Amino acid sequence: MGEKFRASEALAGVVATDAESATEITYRIQAGRWLALQPLIQWYRNPGADSAIANATLIGVRVELAL
Repeated sequence: MGEKFRASEALAGVVATDAESATEITYRIQAGRWLALQPLIQWYRNPGADSAIANATLIGVRVELAL
């Protein structure tokens, strides 16, 4: 995060970190000619660059339909 962003956050009372980082593990499964599924797990470190927010884990699935 840039210096101006961190200064702005400090004025709002937020202790901003230098960066937010994310890691994703995913795999695409072609289940048919018209359907693909893509399960995923994402980990976020310092979400929003706000040190008061705990690290986050997201589990989901993307669905692709070809009509």
